[in-house]
This record gives sequence, structure tokens and C-alpha cells, in this order.
Amino acid sequence: MLGRFLEISVHSADVPASLAFYESLGFVQAAVGDSWSHPYAVITDGRLYLGLHAREFASPSLTWVQPGLAAHVQQLHLLDIEPTVERLGEDALHEIGFVDPSGQAITLLEARLALSRATKKPDA
Repeated sequence: MLGRFLEISVHSADVPASLAFYESLGFVQAAVGDSWSHPYAVITDGRLYLGLHAREFASPSLTWVQPGLAAHVQQLHLLDIEPTVERLGEDALHEIGFVDPSGQAITLLEARLALSRATKKPDA
């Protein structure tokens, strides 16, 4: 139902500084696509992926990708899960956000995000 795990998404007010910090800890940059209009970077230790995002959202968020995301909204409602974020417009990356019973943010993105990974440097 959730799809394929993508990353732990975290808010970063200063993506270049966050990137430098995590690189000093041994993380390396992962390839990303141009899916977002805000500055961001993805880093990995080879097992875990962290998305550093310069936009306001419920952070941290466990993030999955799901093809045909709009069709899954009804399944969430059947499970009594009410989205806190629902972006399904034709001109936007499809995104559904909700929280688990303990308040942990969960994000589902349209699968095209994970399929289009190419190098993108964060804005300085």
C-alpha cells in the first residue's frame, strides 16, 4: 500500500550547510531528479537515504514512492486515514501526507520522483 521506501525527509533551512555536515560524517550525495522547485539534496551511507529539503513540512517524514498515487487516496480513507497534505494537481508532483497514531509524519509521492534521479546540486 505504501509503495517503495525512498528516504527519511528532513527540513533543512540551509541545505549546503547540512550537506557539508553529513558529508563530514561519511555520507555521500545520491543522484536526484529535478522533481522539486526548492533546493534539496539526498545523501546516503549506502543503506539509508536522507533527503535534505529547504521547504516547510512536517519533519522528519518517512517517505515512499507509489505509482498512480491519486488512486490510493480512497484506500487511505477506507483505513480511516485522513491526509494532512493532498497535492494531486496536474501541474504538481503528486504528494499525500498523513501521520501515524504516534504523530510520525508519512509522505507518499508519485513514483516519477524516484524514477528520474539525475544529479542536482543544492542552491548555495
